[in-house]
Amino acid sequence: MSSKIRKILKHTVIAILSLVVLFLVLNLFLTGRLERYLKKELIERTAKATDGFYRLSFDKLSISFFKGELRLEGISLEPDSMVFEHLAALDSLPDTYVSTRIEGIDFKGINLVWRWNYRQLHFNTFEIRSPEVRIYGSSESNPLASGLAVDTVEHTESKTLYEVISPYIDALSVKTLNLENASISYNVEKQVSPIIYTLNNVSFHAYGFMLDSTSSRSGKLLYCDNFDFVTNQPQTLLVNNDFRLETDSICLSTQDSIIYIQKIQLLPQELLWGETNRKPTNYLEGKVQTVEIQGIHFRREDALNHLSARNFEIQSSDIKVYDLTREKKLANADADSLVQALSLYDVISPVLHSISVDQIRIERTSLHYSLALKGQIEDFSIPEFNFHAEGLLIDSLVAPGEELNYFRSIAFEANDIQGIMRARNHRFDIKRLAMNTASGSFHMDSIWLRPLSVRSRNDYLSGCIDTVRIDGLAYDKGISADLLMIRSPRLVYYKTPSVESSDKGKSTSVNSRVDVENLLNPFLQYLSIRKIQIQNANVTLAAKKDSIRFSTPLISLAGIRIFKNSIYQIGFDRFDLSDGDFSMSWGSDTTILRTESQKDIQLALENVFVDLKKKTFQLGDLQLQTKDIDIPLDNGFYRLKIGDLDLRKSGLRLDHVHLVSPYSKMEFAYKQPKHQDWFDVKVGNVRLNDVDIPGYFSTKELRVGGLWINDVLLQNLKNRKIPVEPHIVPMIYEGLQKAPVRFKIDTASVANFSVVYEELPVKGDKPGKLYFTDMNGQFSGLTNIVSYPEQFIRLHADGNLMGSGHFTATWQLPVDSLYDRFLLDARLDSLDLLSLNEIVKPLAPAEVVSGWAQDVVFHMDASSRKGRIRLDFPYRKLKVALLKEKDGETTQKGFLSRLANLVLRDNNPAHPERKDSKLHKVDMEIVRDPYHSTFNYLWQMLRPALVESVGVSKKEQDAALKVAGFFTKVKRFFGLDKKKDKREEIDTNNKEIESLKE
Repeated sequence: MSSKIRKILKHTVIAILSLVVLFLVLNLFLTGRLERYLKKELIERTAKATDGFYRLSFDKLSISFFKGELRLEGISLEPDSMVFEHLAALDSLPDTYVSTRIEGIDFKGINLVWRWNYRQLHFNTFEIRSPEVRIYGSSESNPLASGLAVDTVEHTESKTLYEVISPYIDALSVKTLNLENASISYNVEKQVSPIIYTLNNVSFHAYGFMLDSTSSRSGKLLYCDNFDFVTNQPQTLLVNNDFRLETDSICLSTQDSIIYIQKIQLLPQELLWGETNRKPTNYLEGKVQTVEIQGIHFRREDALNHLSARNFEIQSSDIKVYDLTREKKLANADADSLVQALSLYDVISPVLHSISVDQIRIERTSLHYSLALKGQIEDFSIPEFNFHAEGLLIDSLVAPGEELNYFRSIAFEANDIQGIMRARNHRFDIKRLAMNTASGSFHMDSIWLRPLSVRSRNDYLSGCIDTVRIDGLAYDKGISADLLMIRSPRLVYYKTPSVESSDKGKSTSVNSRVDVENLLNPFLQYLSIRKIQIQNANVTLAAKKDSIRFSTPLISLAGIRIFKNSIYQIGFDRFDLSDGDFSMSWGSDTTILRTESQKDIQLALENVFVDLKKKTFQLGDLQLQTKDIDIPLDNGFYRLKIGDLDLRKSGLRLDHVHLVSPYSKMEFAYKQPKHQDWFDVKVGNVRLNDVDIPGYFSTKELRVGGLWINDVLLQNLKNRKIPVEPHIVPMIYEGLQKAPVRFKIDTASVANFSVVYEELPVKGDKPGKLYFTDMNGQFSGLTNIVSYPEQFIRLHADGNLMGSGHFTATWQLPVDSLYDRFLLDARLDSLDLLSLNEIVKPLAPAEVVSGWAQDVVFHMDASSRKGRIRLDFPYRKLKVALLKEKDGETTQKGFLSRLANLVLRDNNPAHPERKDSKLHKVDMEIVRDPYHSTFNYLWQMLRPALVESVGVSKKEQDAALKVAGFFTKVKRFFGLDKKKDKREEIDTNNKEIESLKE
C-alpha cells in the first residue's frame, strides 16, 4: 500500500513539476511573444492612431515574468520628421502637438501575459519617472490671429486621447498615477508674441484616472478624481517677449482644494529687448510674496478645462507699470511687430477656457506707474493698496475693452497717493481713495494739486479739495452714478502771459490742448451721472496782476451724460448754482489796487444737450437771477449798476440800470486821462423776449423776438475848457455793423426816453443845455445781418424838444457796411424859439428875444463823409440880442443887436400876411468833421441850414469862419493867444476836411 502511495505521489509530483515546467515554459513563451508583439504594435498603432504624425520609440520594453506587469524605459514620443516637414510645408500642422521623453513607465496591477481581453484595462498604479513633455500650440490657436485670411488647405484635425486609443481599448483606468521629477513646457506660437509655460522637477500625483467613451463629458480635469503636484524649486512658469513669470515654490491639491505659490516675480525682458533692439510700448514688473487659492475645483466640459475657486488671496505685492506709448526711443521699433498687451483671457486660454473665483483679496500692495511724456518721465505711486473683488469670471464672452465686466463687484482702498507730473509741471497728493461697486460708493479725501515750478511758461493750477464722493456708482460698458459730490474745492488757476510768436504782431498761448478723448478711459462707453453737487467752492483765476475769484456753497448738476462713441455730445438734466460769489481784482506788480465782487448769484439750467461737432445746443430752460450788480468800466471811471437781473430761456429782464461815474460832471473831464465827455445813463428796465440761445450756438446768430427799453435818461456834458486830443469817431451805425455778435431783433421799442446835452464853453461857467423829453421810438428791421441790397434799420420816434416843441422823426440806418448811407426825416409841429436860450445864451453869447416856429421839416441824405440837407424852417417875429458881460452882469449890446436884427430875417416867409410870399427853403451839402460824434454830425448839417434860413448864406458863414481863423492865427503869431483849443483849430483850419470837398 505504501509503495502504491509512493508511486502515486511520485507521479503526482512529476505531473505537477511537469505542469510547472510547462507553465513556466509557456509563461516564458507568452511573455516573450507579448514583448515582441508590444514592441512592434505599440510603435505601429501609435503611428496609425495619429495618422503617422507621431513616432514612438523606447530603449527597453519588458514584462515581469511572474506578475506580468509592463515596464517601458527610455521612451520617446516625437512627431515624425518627414510627416512634420510635409505638413509644415502645407501649413497644415495640428493646432497642438507634443514632444515627450520619459525615463521609464511602470504599469502595475494587471498581468498582461495571461490576459486574453485587452479592451478593458484597470491598473492599480502608473509610475512615470522623469518625463520631459513639450507641448506646442500652432498660430491657429492664437485668438489674436482671428481676422486673418482663411487658409485654403484644411488642417489635420486634433484627436482626443480616447479617440487615439479607442480602436484598441474601450476603457483604461488607473487608481494612482505617480509622476516624479517631471518637466513640462507648453509653447504657444502666437504671431505677435510666443508664450512658453514651463514646470521643472515637479512631482505630480493623480487619483482615479478613467479614460473611456464618457470621459470627455465627465467633467473631470485630466480625467482624474483628484490630482496634486508640488515643487520646492524655483520655477519659470511663463516666458514671452514681454516678461518672465518666476516662483519659488508651488503646491496644488484638488483633494485639499488649495493652490499655494510663494515669491512670485514678474520680470520684464530687458536683456531680450536690448539684444533685439525692440522695446514694447508698455510693460510691467511685479513681485508677490504669496498667492493662495482655496476651495479650488477643476472640471472639464466639451473637451475644455474650467477652474473655479472659493477664495483667491495675494499678499505683499510690489507692482511697477511702465507706459512708453508716447515716447519711442528705439529707431527701428515697429508698432506692428512690438509685443502688444495681452488680456487675461489670452494668457489663460491655452490651458483653461474659464476661471471663476468667488472672492479675491489683494492686501498690502505697493503700486508705481511711470509714464513717458514730452521727453520726461512722470511718476505715480501708491504705497498701500488693498483690493477686494467678488464674482470673478474670465472667459471668451467678455469683449476686448470690457475687462471690468470680469467682476461682479470690486472694492479697493489706496492711501497716500502721489503723482509727479514733470511734463505737466504739477504734483498731486491724495490722502485716501476708496471705491466699492457693491455699495456703489467712491471716495477721495484730502486732494492737493501744486505746481512743481511757478516759473513756468505754461498756466498752472494750485489748490485742494476736501472730499470727492460718488454714490450709486455702477459700471456696464461705462460709468453711471446717482450723485457726484465735491466738497470745498479751493482752486487757483494761474494764467501766464502769452508769448510773442515768430509772426510779427501775433501772440500765441504756450499751453498745449488736452485731447478730450484722453479724458475718458478706453473702458468707458459713456458717462452718466444723475446729479452733481459742488459745496463751498472757491475758484480763482489769477493773472500776473489781476485775478478772478468765484465761490458758492452749492453747485448741483443732475443727469449728466457723456458718450464715448460720440464724446463731443454732452447732456445733463439740470444744473443749479446757489448763492454764488464772484469777484475780480486788479493790481500792480506789488499791490492789489481794486477788488470788485458780485454776490447772490442763482443759476439753473434744465435739459441741456450740446453737440460740439455739429455745433448745436439744446436748452430746456434757463434761470439766472442776481441783484445789486456793480461792474467797473473804463478803468473805474464808470460803474454799471443793475438793481435786478433775471435771465431765462424766454428772455432777459434788467431793472434799475444806471451807468454812473464816481466823479461829478464838472470834474470828470479833468480826471479822465483822455478828457472825454461825461455821461450818465439811467434805465428803468430792459426786457428781451424770445431769445434763441440754443440757436446762437449752431448759427452764431442771436435772434430775439422783442426788445423793450423803458424810462431812459441820458445825460451828456462836453467840457470845452479842456483841450482834447482829436480822434476819428465812427458813426453810430458802424458800431452795430461791426458788433461781435450777429443779431436780429424782430421788434424793438423805447418808451419815455429823455436826453439832456450840456456844453460848457471855453469862456463861461454855465453850460448850454439842449434836451429832448418824453421820446418814444419803434425799431423795425433791427439787425446787422445783411439780407438784401440797400437794407435799412428804421427808427420811428416822437417826443418833445426843449420841453415845448413836439416832433416826429424817421431815421434809416444802413445794415451793410458796404452801403454807406443813412436817411433822416423829421417834423417839428411848433416851437417857442425863446426855449432855445438855454443853449444859445451860454454858448453864443446871444439870446432870442422873440419868435416862434411852426411846421419845421427837414430831410437828410448822408454818408459817413458828407451829407445833404433840405430844410423848411417857417418862423415869425424873430428878434435876437447880442450879449456882453460886465462886472459880473450880462447886458445887451444895443448897436450890435440892432445890426444883427437888420441882417436876420424876422419872418420866413418874409411877408406871412401875403399868400404869395414864398418860404425860403434851404438845400445844401455839408462835409463831415470826422472828429465828432454822429449826433454832432447831425448838428453840423442842421446848424448852417438854420443859419441860412434866418438870413446868413452858407458862403457868408464860410467867409466869416475863414476871417475868424485868420485873426486867430495872427493872435497866435504875436503870442497873444496862450490857450490853444485843439478842437477849435481843427474846426477852423482842417486840411483833411477840405480834401473831402468835391
